[in-house]
Amino acid sequence: MNTFKKNAFSLIELLIVVAIIGVLAALVVSSFSTVTEDARSVMVIQQQASLQEALNSWISMASSSTGYGSLQAAKSKYDDATTATAKLALLAPYLDATTLKQYSAHATVANALNTDTMKKNNQYVTFSAWTTGSYPKVELGP
Repeated sequence: MNTFKKNAFSLIELLIVVAIIGVLAALVVSSFSTVTEDARSVMVIQQQASLQEALNSWISMASSSTGYGSLQAAKSKYDDATTATAKLALLAPYLDATTLKQYSAHATVANALNTDTMKKNNQYVTFSAWTTGSYPKVELGP
């Protein structure tokens, strides 16, 4: 009888362990990239909400007696700002300086703004028209 015990891994066992570690590493890396994309999407939605909140505040103040005096006068002022950059200037007092600095004119879409995060997601924001019976919105595109 042979009493010699084998205490080493075979080449097949070693390759199987390396393959399992490789698969697990690939799963971890892919989950991190998904988390990054999700975080960017959340940040874009927060930036849109921040602009919408500033727009709501501006309309509230502009239509009050300390502003332009009426909702119609505020609508007229909003309509006079024909570009997204001009509308952003109206909202400037309702945004902190850091947030305001993040926005720039979109390079290819007219009347649109974006931030670095929006650029990475290929998104931008636009301001809807303020028609009679409606309320202006900050819309996320595309």
